[in-house]
Amino acid sequence: MGQNLPELMPDYIAAYNARDVERMLSYLAPGIRFTNLSDGNVTAAASGLDEFADLARAALGLFSSRHQAVRSSLSVAETTIAEIQYTATVAQDLPNGWQQGQQVHLTGLSLFEIKDAHIIRLVDQV
Repeated sequence: MGQNLPELMPDYIAAYNARDVERMLSYLAPGIRFTNLSDGNVTAAASGLDEFADLARAALGLFSSRHQAVRSSLSVAETTIAEIQYTATVAQDLPNGWQQGQQVHLTGLSLFEIKDAHIIRLVDQV
């Protein structure tokens, strides 16, 4: 990725890109807190591995392909904020107006808080 990222972040992102939910879960702490924000509104949230796993599995059906790439990052202590370039292909018509087959290109920020070699908090914002 060409970034000076905490060791597990590239592995987590690779698992995300591979749509490998079980491998994604292996990088998360049992008490993971996840929030997805769009235009300042919470669009998804999960607390704990089970909720995160349910959300991640449900998201697999929304996109036939997806890819995240880190454009830049800043780390301070246990927290890294990464600028993420996100591309995906919509798998089915979605309530937000995206149509099946549509290519989506977004740039957002992801906050990763890492403790004891696991992600304890993840916030995605577009």
